[in-house]
Amino acid sequence: MLEPDVFAEPWITGAEYTVAVLQGRALPSIRIETPATFYDYQAKYFRNDTKYSLPVGPVRRGREAPGEPRAGARSPPWAPRAGAAPTS
Repeated sequence: MLEPDVFAEPWITGAEYTVAVLQGRALPSIRIETPATFYDYQAKYFRNDTKYSLPVGPVRRGREAPGEPRAGARSPPWAPRAGAAPTS
């Protein structure tokens, strides 16, 4: 049976970012990249090709921006692992 309520947001074209807030203070932003159409539950918890980039620098086409990791750099150790169960 489907839920009667639906939550929908408008599509915004561009890069995907997330910023956590801890004790009222914003932590550094993380750029999320996935080859999937969009960053969803599968991309977050099960795909092993989702990339998390920290620190995030300005996005520039054709080259890495200052402060960005090298191409092919590994995800940070605190990033969700492929196949990891959600914690909340």
